[in-house]
Amino acid sequence: MVLSNLIKGFSLLEVLMALTIL
Repeated sequence: MVLSNLIKGFSLLEVLMALTIL
């Protein structure tokens, strides 16, 4: 459960990073 939450948070962080790069 914690692992899936971590993966979700990481994907959200990745999206934010991609937006800042753009």
